Amino acid sequence: MVSQIPGGVMAEQLGAKWVLLGFLGLSTLATLLTPTAAKLGYQALIAVRVAAGIGSVSLFLRISECDVVAV
Repeated sequence: MVSQIPGGVMAEQLGAKWVLLGFLGLSTLATLLTPTAAKLGYQALIAVRVAAGIGSVSLFLRISECDVVAV
């Protein structure tokens, strides 16, 4: 629920493809920062994993709104 409602509002205003790109970037960046956060401590690791989760949930929801055709 944390990212579903804001993600939906942003998709209506900015377009689903841009929101999809933003949340994909958040999820990717958080995943790449996971090893560094683990070295810093468990608080940083939890924060990074929460950010990855927020990005992933909205990513999953926004994919259905994009007009992407698989070939």
